[in-house]
Amino acid sequence: REISILDQLATIYLELGNKHQVLNYLQQKLSLIRPIIYCRSGTHWLDVEVKTLEAIVELNRSLNINPCFSRRDNQLLARKQSTIKSKQEVLYHGRKGLQHRLRGEREASLHCYSQALSLTKAIRGDRHGRWALQALILPSIGRIYEYLGEPHQALDHYYRALCLRKRLKDTSEANELWSQIEQLKNDYRIDSR
Repeated sequence: REISILDQLATIYLELGNKHQVLNYLQQKLSLIRPIIYCRSGTHWLDVEVKTLEAIVELNRSLNINPCFSRRDNQLLARKQSTIKSKQEVLYHGRKGLQHRLRGEREASLHCYSQALSLTKAIRGDRHGRWALQALILPSIGRIYEYLGEPHQALDHYYRALCLRKRLKDTSEANELWSQIEQLKNDYRIDSR
């Protein structure tokens, strides 16, 4: 509750243009978040801590203040930057895979998508984001295998994507994948048993 109030106060002072007061409230918020992180498991509060640290860094930059962070804070910020870089690499290879697929270059497309999928393993501290990227890439790989006439490989990738979509509680995408799976099984007369 106090954290929510500090967030609201920081937002009000940001709208008023008082960045020093915003910085003060964010630092208070950080001091309240830290004991929660040590007492509870899960990534939610760690994400809140990282986002708060990032906001403090940006405010310090805009105020021309050179912040002094603890070793742990610097590690958290470095991990966040590493995660962002990993996601960018995954997306780059995914886009290249799509470009190859659109040009009919299936083997090159499969190679790029496979690279993108293996790069998702480097994403740390953002399980949800990693799953979302994998759930995006796996059906693309499945589609390539389908074009190559390898329905069992395609199904394997579709099923893996389906599991991830269910974990992400993305029912519309899960239903679409299920339809693709059923269509593929019908086309190749593959028994469900």
